[in-house]
Amino acid sequence: MNKIIGAALTLVIGVCVNQSAYAVDLSLGSVISRWNEVSYEGKIAEKNVEIQNENLKNAGKWQNPSIEMSGGNRVGLDSGQGGLDITQLRVNQPIPILRTSYQKSVSKEILESTKARRELLWLQKEYEMAVEFHELQFQKAKYDLSREKLRAVRKALGRKKKGSLVRFLKPIDKSRLKIAENDAFVEVENNKGELEEATEKIIAHLQLTRTEKIKISQLKQVVNAPSLESFKELQKSHPFLKEIEHQKKSFKNRISLEKSKRFNDPVISVFSEQDYLANRKQNAYGVALTLSIPLWNSNSTEISKAKINVDKYGYLESRKKIDLSANLYKSYQHLQHLMELEKNYRTKVIPSSKKFLNLAIKSFSVGESSILSLVDAYENYFNAQMKYSEVLKNSWNELAAVRFLGNQRFSNAQGGR
Repeated sequence: MNKIIGAALTLVIGVCVNQSAYAVDLSLGSVISRWNEVSYEGKIAEKNVEIQNENLKNAGKWQNPSIEMSGGNRVGLDSGQGGLDITQLRVNQPIPILRTSYQKSVSKEILESTKARRELLWLQKEYEMAVEFHELQFQKAKYDLSREKLRAVRKALGRKKKGSLVRFLKPIDKSRLKIAENDAFVEVENNKGELEEATEKIIAHLQLTRTEKIKISQLKQVVNAPSLESFKELQKSHPFLKEIEHQKKSFKNRISLEKSKRFNDPVISVFSEQDYLANRKQNAYGVALTLSIPLWNSNSTEISKAKINVDKYGYLESRKKIDLSANLYKSYQHLQHLMELEKNYRTKVIPSSKKFLNLAIKSFSVGESSILSLVDAYENYFNAQMKYSEVLKNSWNELAAVRFLGNQRFSNAQGGR
């Protein structure tokens, strides 16, 4: 059994026949690491964080001052000298009292929400790449098992003298085995095509070249899955929840920001004026303060919208907590079921089917059983192996789902292939 399972997944897939090609060892860890290095989605997420960092820096800045200048011939007319003069120079500076602090608090929460969205992307892509990689492992297992099955049928037909079953076959028995051989050959070709599709998919996502050969780690049983309680604890800081929480906080802060916008920023002005007084030109200096009074526009619409969004994200946060908790429990229970199913296949189903196959081969070789019994034994054994491989794939996929729902990055996990 172990020999067949081991052979099913340790062969090298040649993506392209090239003498200069070199092997790329693929495991779940290397797949995720490679995705983190080359993915454009990850780079875009990083740039989004950088954009929000710049927005935060800009949120606390004051408005630029303005300068007003006016001139004319009024002073020249009064003095009788004529000509044009600059009669007024004014420098105005808006002074944000509370607005910038509110803007910074809103921008800070948006930045934290963007960071949480980036964490969620990493977590989600780890799950997706895990499912994709385990599918590739499964397709390789199917392909190798179908080749093993084809070799076994040809051995029964006596195509290979060494190790062939010694028995005279009636024409009808040969025809039945020939049908089984053709079916096995078609299965090999079909599985080969599915394997190539899975390989091309992962090559594209990892941006590998087709001059590289891919060596795939084999599927193994899931052992030592972390406890449900540990996942529940990690789930409290899930990026889904963090993103919603920071969005809600940003709208809470926006309420104060929109309230502050009811008043324009106070403007302090320093001015110099020239006039003709007491039979001579004289300069006057002063300071002015401009305030706004919100009589007609209290910005109530924007304040109400911010309050509505606070409530909306509060409901969304509660709903998401329930969904994550329920889905985590469901996935974890399914994982435990699959681990138990894998154990039954490994300790009961496969050994029994292997024993039955050996008895059928021995019985057929001495003429005690018919060809149908032998074909049935082969089908039973290889179907058991195929289902076992599928259970392994589903177990790892379910563990990936548990990690996603439980907020456990692969780099922080205790194990995995």
